[in-house]
Amino acid sequence: MEEEATKNKFGYHIWLLNRLAQTRFSKVLAPLSIGPGQQVYLLALQPGETINQDTLAHRLRVDRSNVTRALTALVAQGYIHRERSAQDGRQWLITLTEQGTEARRLVISHASAWVDDLKAPLNEDEWQQLTTLLARVCQHQVAPD
Repeated sequence: MEEEATKNKFGYHIWLLNRLAQTRFSKVLAPLSIGPGQQVYLLALQPGETINQDTLAHRLRVDRSNVTRALTALVAQGYIHRERSAQDGRQWLITLTEQGTEARRLVISHASAWVDDLKAPLNEDEWQQLTTLLARVCQHQVAPD
């Protein structure tokens, strides 16, 4: 019974951190007219980088349809430029616009402040251990088909 309670606490804490992040980023990103679900796409693209949507989907471990929806909104807002590949007309190539690069800088600034808040109750060794363990857990997860 104790093991089940521990599992539930872990799930609750992951859920709570996600919920707090969603709430925080919804507020700070409102002036950009993007939501927390779209910010990850800005962060996943490097300024000056051009990649195809399949690469982005793989990078983020999300379904291609999710990428398409998010990018459609980001293109409409002027943050992303998307065009067909000259080599393969089935592929969409994407890159950040200048406006997208600036929005990305703002997102990084807010994300850094969030990380600082998360780190506050921990010392540097505890933070490093936490991030190492979370990375190890994530590496062993596979998105469901």
